Amino acid sequence: MQYNTQQTEVQPSTDLDGVKRDDNGKILPGSRLNPSGRGGFQERPEDRNKGGSWKRDETARYKLEQMMQLTESELTDIVINPASPVFEQKLAKAIMDGTWTTIKEMMDQVYGRKGDVDMSMKMDEGMPIIRGFVIPTAPEDFIDDSGHQNPKYGS
Repeated sequence: MQYNTQQTEVQPSTDLDGVKRDDNGKILPGSRLNPSGRGGFQERPEDRNKGGSWKRDETARYKLEQMMQLTESELTDIVINPASPVFEQKLAKAIMDGTWTTIKEMMDQVYGRKGDVDMSMKMDEGMPIIRGFVIPTAPEDFIDDSGHQNPKYGS
């Protein structure tokens, strides 16, 4: 296939029984992608999520938010309790250690890092820019000494 311009006789993506496609290979309305019904959870029930959807109180974010409200003695109880999940023990120990770097990294991991901000406020010519906002310009005498618009510029 020179320069990927030649096409084979049968394209694997269009060689499915019961799937109707147009000349470009796009699936036509009314086509069934799996007309035989093979595969899926009926053949692999172990792949189902038996516990249902995710639980808010099992997320790292929720646990961090809850532990941030605990006292030092409550955090110590979690650390020394062998029945506490390892993640909760490590989280409590990191909070108790209290180094800013550790806490900042935990919060970045749970909440995500702050996006990079383009702090450049001037264009190459030195003109100030604010993306998505046009800085209004007016003559110096647009506002008179009393704080009102000068009548020579309209109402």
